[in-house]
Amino acid sequence: MKKVLSFVVILALVLSLVACGSDDLVGKWEVKDDMGLGISMVLEFTKDQIDMFGMKVDYKVKGNKIIVEAEGEEGEMEYEIDGDTLTLTVEGESMELTRVKE
Repeated sequence: MKKVLSFVVILALVLSLVACGSDDLVGKWEVKDDMGLGISMVLEFTKDQIDMFGMKVDYKVKGNKIIVEAEGEEGEMEYEIDGDTLTLTVEGESMELTRVKE
């Protein structure tokens, strides 16, 4: 359950992103349920926005980091793309997403 809560925190941070995008991230990415809880989430990255459950926010990328700004504070989330796998890491907690083929 702690792992699921960590992923929810990561997703909340993703939803707080601001400014320019990265073409590598463009597309739909799905979080698979690896704990048997029936949870599956899809993030859709456009060139400059992330859409999750119909909520759209802006983001920007510097190198391998997504820059996060919420309520006047700034934070970072590292990301890595390996083929069809996107790994997001915040404070040592990682979440893997798989590119959705359309």
